[in-house]
Amino acid sequence: MKDTFVLDARGLGYDYYNHRIFTLLSDLESFYELLSDNSLGHADGLLLTQKLSIVNKIYASMQGSIESIKILVYIGRLNDAFALARKYYDAVTTDIYQSILTKKEENSFLEDNKNLKDLWNNSVVRAWTYAQQHLYDSRSHNNKGQVRTYEDINNALKELNDNLFKIITDIKSKERKEICNDNMHYNSWDNFVLNINESFDNKIKIKALDDLFENLQIALCYHFAYIYILHPEYYSSSDYIEALEMGVVLETDSQYWVASIVQVIFDRYIKTYNQELSEFILTYKNMKFE
Repeated sequence: MKDTFVLDARGLGYDYYNHRIFTLLSDLESFYELLSDNSLGHADGLLLTQKLSIVNKIYASMQGSIESIKILVYIGRLNDAFALARKYYDAVTTDIYQSILTKKEENSFLEDNKNLKDLWNNSVVRAWTYAQQHLYDSRSHNNKGQVRTYEDINNALKELNDNLFKIITDIKSKERKEICNDNMHYNSWDNFVLNINESFDNKIKIKALDDLFENLQIALCYHFAYIYILHPEYYSSSDYIEALEMGVVLETDSQYWVASIVQVIFDRYIKTYNQELSEFILTYKNMKFE
């Protein structure tokens, strides 16, 4: 940030506007834009919901949430940014859980030769998509007595891949999600102060940016890993298809190349944060990283 007009107008200073949070947020926007685009051509959930690629809208919405966080950080409203970061974390959990349930329900239908009407009547994902049930952690009457909690999510994650669950659990143990919750519910007078630009301690703002960065990075590690396990095809580069369309022959296995933003996310935020997770991803050879 070199725009002295913006620096002077907001009064937040050079260190604030050159914080690494702005690079992370821009990378997250590009990442979810890719996921939205790449998931559009897949029929995941179509059998259950009669909607083409429900995750396309999920990722487009998450991209919008990241854009909102970036705007709030840019204008110095960090209390509001933390509240939206908590929302982003919930979106990550919801997307992972619905992906697991979608695969499970669709596979059950194909393997057991169930009647399609019975599938629809008993589908959690379909009911959630049409606002007839909450996906988890709700005791609403709309759930017809069924209550799916965070324990159910953890059990589903363990069943999917126990090793990854242990790695992610260790990573999440380092998060400070309570900071997001505090700002959501104003659990301290300081939470109000984070939304003020006219009079503040710049060190407090920079420390808040550091905390926000770490919370977003942890949520990203969580999401990145499970998307890779559940839908590695969403990470694919467009180079292979574009080359085929132009009649260009690429090298062997080029269809497994990851998109450039996926490689950027892996290099900047996964490898730098947790070596065990990066090694897990590299050994789980769905796609080709550099």
